Formats: sequence, structure tokens, C-alpha cells
Amino acid sequence: MMKKAGLVLLAVFLIITTPSSGQEKNKEVMVKKIFAVLAEKDEEGFVNLFPDALSLKAYMIKAFKIDTTDKDNVETKAFLDSMDDESMQQEFREDFLKFIRMGEDKGVDWLNAKFNSYLADSILVDEDGANTPMLKGKIYFDIGSVKYFLSYNQVIWFENKGWYGVNIDRVDLVTRENEADVYDWDGKVVDSALFVMDSVVSATIADSAMTKISEELPEIKKKTDKEQPEKNKSIKKKLKSPARKPE
Repeated sequence: MMKKAGLVLLAVFLIITTPSSGQEKNKEVMVKKIFAVLAEKDEEGFVNLFPDALSLKAYMIKAFKIDTTDKDNVETKAFLDSMDDESMQQEFREDFLKFIRMGEDKGVDWLNAKFNSYLADSILVDEDGANTPMLKGKIYFDIGSVKYFLSYNQVIWFENKGWYGVNIDRVDLVTRENEADVYDWDGKVVDSALFVMDSVVSATIADSAMTKISEELPEIKKKTDKEQPEKNKSIKKKLKSPARKPE
């Protein structure tokens, strides 16, 4: 389920380069923008929530201290070189259409959706010394008298600069909010109550209660994951990107 979006966001979450047009410092504005691109079926707006390939590669090299001149890093360098805006944006567009379909499968007429309220929870992801706050939560909206919600996560804070990206993992009726749901993702049936997006991301959200978003950054909870990836794993398994690594 949304593996591609998850791959990008884990690599993206600590970029410290120049912000793109999609970046917002105000959390409420960012959450409302996420809803707006869906409600308006604004594919370009959705793509603009994410960083470009150049910024992503610069982050990877700096944050994970990759020496591209080292012979042992030939594969990693090839992996980075394979990343480009065209392929990344194609992945974002595919995910956007998937999120739209998620709602439509539940009876959502996006163009008539009206924002109601939202919840957000801040957590701290720590991966080999790279730390950043991340938002997850829910957006509540109405279509006429029918009330819906969507669950989002992987909205990433870039140091003192703003928020990037998003992943939608459920859209449903408010009356079914506390029930498990099942989706058919690319021919694979997935129970939304059991599905784990990523071992690193899932560990950060385990014991977190929903809190109303505010202008100040909420208190951050430190991730305590006893099953973090081994330090000795190849860097390309820690970094996540929509670009395909050459066989």
C-alpha cells in the first residue's frame, strides 16, 4: 500500500536545502492544502507538495554522508543518478490518482467535498542520527449531510523551513471510523487495520494520541523501536525513492 510514496518520504524527511513552492511553515495551511488538492482534483498541486530530484539527492548525500567517489559506493551512486524529476513526478501522479480512487470507492464526490476540521499528531523519527518531526492525523469533511474522514501521515517537517509531502492511508465514512477497512491495492487485498507502511515509520506512531494542531510545534514523542533496521544494511535500503534502482 503506497510503497512508492513511503519510499520517497523516508528519504526526504530531513532535506535542508532551499524550499520548493510546495513547502508550508504553517501546519494548518499545509493540512488544508492537502485537502484542497484532493477536493479540487488538482494533480499538479499534489505533485508540488513534494521536493524535486536535485534537492532529494543533495539531502541523501549530505544526511547519510555518502562519498560518491568511493569505489564501494558505485551502486549507491548509480541509484542516485537514476533519480530524476520525471520519474519521481510520475510516481506522485500515480499515488494521487490512487488516493482519489480511494475516496470515490467510498462514495466521495471530491468536487463537492467541504472541509470541516482536522486532527494532527507530531512524532519524531530517528534513523541513524537523522531526526525530524512528522505529522499524521485525520481530516474531517462533509458532502452534503454525509460526513467523511481521511487518514494522512508522512507530512514531514524540514528544519525551520516547513512541511513537505503526504500519504493518505484511508478514506471512509465517519460512522466507520473505528472499524477496520479492506482495500484492493493493485490486486492485493489489504486490511487497513493491520497494514504496516514501513518498519521505521510504523514504529514512530505506535503510542501517539491525536492532538489538535496549533501554530506552535506540538510536544514531540521520541520513537522507541526495538526493531530498527541494522546499521550495516546497504544505504540504498535505508534511503527511499520512487526512482527504480537499475537491476
